[in-house]
Amino acid sequence: TKFEIMTTLLYLMAVWLTYFFSVADESRRKFDPYADDGGTIVGIAGDDYCLVAADCRLAAVDQYFIRSRNISRLSIVDDGIILAGSGCWSDFVALTKTMQLKALRYKWNSKRCISSASLACLLSNTLYQRRFMPYYTFCTLAGLDAKGRGVLYRYDAVGSSERVTAACSGKGEQMIQP
Repeated sequence: TKFEIMTTLLYLMAVWLTYFFSVADESRRKFDPYADDGGTIVGIAGDDYCLVAADCRLAAVDQYFIRSRNISRLSIVDDGIILAGSGCWSDFVALTKTMQLKALRYKWNSKRCISSASLACLLSNTLYQRRFMPYYTFCTLAGLDAKGRGVLYRYDAVGSSERVTAACSGKGEQMIQP
């Protein structure tokens, strides 16, 4: 009869709508602890200098809008040592605070400032300790070594590092340093 056909059609439509909205809700409810906030960092080191620059735009890359135009991706960790980071800005801020505290603890214990080589090793160890839930930031550490030469250390999210004379990381890396 017409009543049974209509009831069956309504039932099928309800089942289909329930499935459709549950799949849509499931994709919206997925937990993703990492946010790529964009950013680009460049640096160059020479015989007696080290320069680092970064953009100041906090972009929501996956949502195509700009959250802020005046953030800093550069932080002074200790005297003459700068940490720069692209990727997730909140992770970079947390990592910066951690590194500043570790540098301060080193200064209290040894009564002298930490060297750039020692801080580079400490940063690598700090990133590696969080390898299972890493800081989603790609860092560059800049400063002067004991002889006064510029040094740049480039890191990935799990602590692998290399000493380089020129570094670039972030969203603009492919355009700046092919």
